[in-house]
Amino acid sequence: MLLERFENLLIKYESNFKTVTEWEYRITRGKNLSDQKNFVGSDKLCFSPNGILTENIRTTKTSSDKNIFTYNSSGIIVAIMTFDTYSNKIGMISEFIYDDDGRIIIKKERHITGNDSIFNDEEWLSFYTHDFVLQTNKDRPLSNDYTIMSKFDENNYLIETKACRNGNEVITWSKMMYDGLGNVIKETSFQDDGQVSNEIFYKRTWNENGLLKSIHCKFPEKEVFEEYEYTLNEHGHWIEQTQSKNGVLDKVIFRAIEYYDYPAINLNFG
Repeated sequence: MLLERFENLLIKYESNFKTVTEWEYRITRGKNLSDQKNFVGSDKLCFSPNGILTENIRTTKTSSDKNIFTYNSSGIIVAIMTFDTYSNKIGMISEFIYDDDGRIIIKKERHITGNDSIFNDEEWLSFYTHDFVLQTNKDRPLSNDYTIMSKFDENNYLIETKACRNGNEVITWSKMMYDGLGNVIKETSFQDDGQVSNEIFYKRTWNENGLLKSIHCKFPEKEVFEEYEYTLNEHGHWIEQTQSKNGVLDKVIFRAIEYYDYPAINLNFG
């Protein structure tokens, strides 16, 4: 959903950025044993002078979408509008209504067709208790009723989520455990009868600059060790990130940053 993507975008960036553009490439080994870059996609984010995300343009090989974010006077997001930048047509509108405690109680999603008519209009309702929130889509027929239960701990970390259809048909069900910094260290998935279907353990390390250095993922049938290396600019922000998986180069991300307080540096890795 657009709101989850918005929240993930905000986690990655800090103040004083005017625009941030990332180009992501997957690395494959060619027939001549040389590494080849394959374009995956790019993200351009635009921020206001006080650090609020205003726009995001996501481009892949086949599409390009622009998200525009709208906030109320308190700086809380109330709407996200998505455009197809090729046709300049609206593709989706999400609106959020909050209670007096600042919690979303209604989330409306409208999907727009090419002739500007609404072909899918959904409204999600959220009900809160002292430790979990229940979301239900009121616009689906009862025969396809869909609910999501999300449970949080005292630090507001998501510790359990369960999606069900028709009341008791489990679609997805998982539980999470965290370290003291709020990072997931264990994720367990369950079948509808409560039996464990998958379990993943995570162990992370950070470098001297506080950037992620490695993630060790332990699955029941395998282990994956991811390593990250960075090139920093003169302001201490990374502008190139390489990711290796089990010792093999897997991904490269280039990043160009335009600041409000410093001159722009024009880079293009596309």
